[in-house]
Amino acid sequence: MTATNCPPVAELIRDCGKRAEYAGGEVWEKPVPNDLHADCLVILGAALLAYGRTHNSGRPHSEWHHRLGPPDDVRVYLPDMVFVATREEIGACSDCAPPVVIEILYPEMRFNDLLDRVHFYLRNGARSVWIVDPEGRSVDVLKPDWSVLRFRHPDTLRDPLLEGFQLPLGELFG
Repeated sequence: MTATNCPPVAELIRDCGKRAEYAGGEVWEKPVPNDLHADCLVILGAALLAYGRTHNSGRPHSEWHHRLGPPDDVRVYLPDMVFVATREEIGACSDCAPPVVIEILYPEMRFNDLLDRVHFYLRNGARSVWIVDPEGRSVDVLKPDWSVLRFRHPDTLRDPLLEGFQLPLGELFG
């Protein structure tokens, strides 16, 4: 097994910018969100913040770097949002997968890149990955057993991992 040359997050940000990601020996910049993406990010963040406070179960974080993976495939990703089950202060980055990872699609996103990212999160500790499609007005919730919960407007988004969380997609997508 060969270790990857994945840089520490602080070095990656210093050398490549705050929106830098790294996988497979390549560095790239995550695209800047468009209006639909930004709206979804704010609405999801508010709903998850309210949920976490009501249930005393954690809180959301947006654009938080995660450096994770096995020694031969360490990567740095910048999920659009995560939900972590902690009330403690967090550092500038994390060295493990959060329980819930949320990625919001943008027009330039390549399907194979998204699929690889989702599989990587789930193989390395995430217990739920949400794929939000603002244009399609839908959310898919993927689990480590590869089951998928599909929500389409006007459904209400739920995730068994976040017991009691509900967000009508009409609120998310306007």
